[in-house]
Amino acid sequence: MLEQLKNTLSGKTVVLGVGNTDKGDDGVGSILARKLGFLDAGVSPENFLEKVVAEAPDTVLIIDATDFDGAPGEVKIFDAADISPGGLSTHALSLEMTREYLIERLPEVKVRLLAIQPASMEGSALSPAVREACDEIERALTGFLPPA
Repeated sequence: MLEQLKNTLSGKTVVLGVGNTDKGDDGVGSILARKLGFLDAGVSPENFLEKVVAEAPDTVLIIDATDFDGAPGEVKIFDAADISPGGLSTHALSLEMTREYLIERLPEVKVRLLAIQPASMEGSALSPAVREACDEIERALTGFLPPA
């Protein structure tokens, strides 16, 4: 995963975690953001856009639980063009608005989605498969990207 991240992220990178920690695996993006000192946007990434823009990043990495028909805990990186209404993320409309706004304000920015396939959207704890993926992502990002 580290190699894939290195190939995806370039220049100054801002990481934005998205998720609802009251809905099981849906909270993984927020959990990772808090653990690593990145921006935790919760369920409203649009509320953090000016903070992102102020950083003038070359790349924005959004971390979110995403149903891409993978195995629970599977991790993939998608280009911003793959974020569309009814598309990938459990927060599809918010992420599409986020992508559009960032590209409008920062025309050269690359927006990427680090997607984790959820197993369950019930309860407040991560499923074992997503917790394992969370730990792997944490190890990959620690030391690779400075906290926000």
